[in-house]
Amino acid sequence: MVRVVIVGEDRSRIYGDDVKRFFDSVIRLSKIFKEQVYLLMFGFYVHSSAEREAESRGVRLIASYIR
Repeated sequence: MVRVVIVGEDRSRIYGDDVKRFFDSVIRLSKIFKEQVYLLMFGFYVHSSAEREAESRGVRLIASYIR
């Protein structure tokens, strides 16, 4: 059995700097867990800079308009 820890944040608008701040704050927490940590951000609007940052840092973005 694989255990996974899901850490998420929701924002109305997500920009690249938001992804950086989220990742930097969560990466410290992930060292505590032995399980795999899954990073997730939800927003109503995701800027292209956020998409680039999220891809490079392994953060999954979910927006209300993305399927």
